[in-house]
Amino acid sequence: MQSALKLTDVGLDDSLALLASIRTCHERLAVEIDNMESLTQEAKLDMLRLSSVRWRLSQASLARRTLSSRICDQVRPLLAATDLANIKQLQEADRALARESANHVGRWSAGSIEERWADYCEASREMRRKMAIHLELEEKLLFPILARLAQHRR
Repeated sequence: MQSALKLTDVGLDDSLALLASIRTCHERLAVEIDNMESLTQEAKLDMLRLSSVRWRLSQASLARRTLSSRICDQVRPLLAATDLANIKQLQEADRALARESANHVGRWSAGSIEERWADYCEASREMRRKMAIHLELEEKLLFPILARLAQHRR
């Protein structure tokens, strides 16, 4: 599933639509994080369900990351120094999270998950915690910028 909004479809005059779209990505990702949380609370591994939940979580994360990156790149020329520093911090944090996520997925093959389900559940919990922290950072740094741009353009 692609994000609800493409930057090519919306100019910066419609910053509220961009804000709504990134919020939708956040909501979708939060649902998938919750789904993984629920699954990893199970005592026994359901590999078919895990594969499905893991894939949906990855897709939701990718959609959010892609849209966030495009928004940051698009608004960068319009920003003052403080907001530019915030966008840089956000993008660096996002790249670090992407690396951690890739390492997590690479470390936990189907076989290793089957062999060490409880350990996987703990590692997954830690990865989801990091994802939630990043969502909060994005809400703190990017959302206000988009809201201000929308106000400024009215």
